[in-house]
Amino acid sequence: MKNNTQTPITSRNPLACWDIYSLFLANLQQKHKDLNRLHALSSSQNWIINWDLEEELLGLDHTIIVVDMQQTIIFASANVYSMTGYTSSEITGKSPKVLQGEHTDPRQKNLIRDSVLNSQSFTAELTNYRKNGKPYICHIEGHPVFDKSSNLVNYIAFEEAVRA
Repeated sequence: MKNNTQTPITSRNPLACWDIYSLFLANLQQKHKDLNRLHALSSSQNWIINWDLEEELLGLDHTIIVVDMQQTIIFASANVYSMTGYTSSEITGKSPKVLQGEHTDPRQKNLIRDSVLNSQSFTAELTNYRKNGKPYICHIEGHPVFDKSSNLVNYIAFEEAVRA
């Protein structure tokens, strides 16, 4: 004779597929908002775009930071929070130096500074610090951004935490 008793459903059951999907959807929607903000910024600054911003943000899941000519952050994608602990609005208006600290390699900082001064692209890995003070290794690909009149107007960085 079969036992037809079923295990009662309790609050300890795993997440439903819908829960996972809704998190994915919210993340995707935020990335599309970021992409729209980036396109608005590029239009207002008359950028010559040499990158696939959609691929960088959606496909590669890079954090995107844009600074002005005074090295002030004017755009940070929302996923900056998962990398740094700062929200996009908290870090906007600050210098990227807010992420640097005691173990940030001065040679890498000099490489970035010299590249910016010479309007050149750069690739660097440096120790940055989250809002809570915890260090992480950040891979950065930075590029000068020129407008349609060939004036340097911004720097854009595609970043990812490679090690904690």
